[in-house]
Amino acid sequence: MNDKPPPGGFFYSGEQMRRVITQIGQSIYEWLFTRQAQDNMVALGKLTAAVIGTSTTVSGMAVTPTSPASMQVNVAPGEIYALAALESTVYGTLPVDTTHQIVKQGIQLDTTQLTCAAPPTAGQSINYLVQASFAEQDISVDPTTGSTPVVLQFYNSSNPSQPWSGPNNSGQTSNTFRQGSVALNAKPGIAAATGSQVTPAPDAGFVGLYVVTVANGQTTIVSGNISAYPGAPILSETLQQKISKATADTLYNNLQASSVNIITASGTLAASIGGGSVILNAAGATTQTLPAASAVAAGRRIEFMNINAGTGTVSRAGSDTITTGSSSVTSLALGAGDTLTLESNGTNGWYAVGGTAQLSASTVFGGSISANGWKRLPGGLILQWGVGNFNNGGFVNSFPITFPNNVFAMSTGSNSGNPPTTLGVSPTNNGFTGFTGSAASSHYFMAIGN
Repeated sequence: MNDKPPPGGFFYSGEQMRRVITQIGQSIYEWLFTRQAQDNMVALGKLTAAVIGTSTTVSGMAVTPTSPASMQVNVAPGEIYALAALESTVYGTLPVDTTHQIVKQGIQLDTTQLTCAAPPTAGQSINYLVQASFAEQDISVDPTTGSTPVVLQFYNSSNPSQPWSGPNNSGQTSNTFRQGSVALNAKPGIAAATGSQVTPAPDAGFVGLYVVTVANGQTTIVSGNISAYPGAPILSETLQQKISKATADTLYNNLQASSVNIITASGTLAASIGGGSVILNAAGATTQTLPAASAVAAGRRIEFMNINAGTGTVSRAGSDTITTGSSSVTSLALGAGDTLTLESNGTNGWYAVGGTAQLSASTVFGGSISANGWKRLPGGLILQWGVGNFNNGGFVNSFPITFPNNVFAMSTGSNSGNPPTTLGVSPTNNGFTGFTGSAASSHYFMAIGN
């Protein structure tokens, strides 16, 4: 289209929001209808993109067994939202437009049934991928009667009182709607020994929704055969739910202590403590086993504080993980005055998101507390210590760890009641050579570097 500056000097480029202006006595043009329909679609598409983005997204379309159960599954009504060309083919009197992309909506009003046949070989199973895609097609239907296809009446200029049947009185049918719908199918994988079958990847233009697993000899599909496809782009809540006060209150409460629990002995914490605080108040050592992360809602937190002298150890349940930064541990110890905040992932682990107790597992404060040990401090400074060997010719010793960059300083001291007359060292990043002016012996050392 040609863009022209309107009066006043302002210039508007490309497509804009348009509303048709009609004049008394004007002729009716074909584009008065198609252009309005297109503008409405563009407005809806732009609003959708602003709310949920431009990635393909699905609402509804849950997959469930049929009733009574059979070798088919039901796909519930729903919608798919996908980026597509404004017009991939001529739309009435409007031209093709593949330059502009908008989010289009495909609607499935009724339940669809898909067949998932069992594999014929004993001992084998097969995974079916229920996949969906946005589809657009021109259809010929009379919406009042449901008749299809439709022969439309056209203006007959030679005898206006006798309209033509079809274009040029040809009797040909005509398309009446451009329809956005959902294309669904159950894509079969390759049958294999049960437990080794693989779910097929979605076809180009499709997104995976659910996986249906069927074994040889199976005659009905039940709920246990149906699982969500990993990463399925299905909306989990509506916009109203996202911005509602109830949702906000729930999320806020997940971060707040809903109960205070003073504990003086070892034990296993109940899932109901999720969202609460645990005060460790024992003079001796105790261990608290966390509830299974799967029993605590994702985002729910437990806050710990140790107010007594006894070390309080917080340990995982079963094979759950406790993640601190980039590493995982099975437990964390709280000394007197230490704190710890753990957040459930709702499935198989906890994240250490706050508190002093997690610092011992952090790479910033990493180390090994032992006779020959090391400690990393914030800023990258590293302390190393231990007992090394010394002799007249120089004994080569290794540091507990290698200094990544430099050795800044090193000192030695006797660990016996008869110190040698001289002690000397020649350090490197990996270790040091220990010299003594007397018999071979072992002595303390300390090194500082980064």
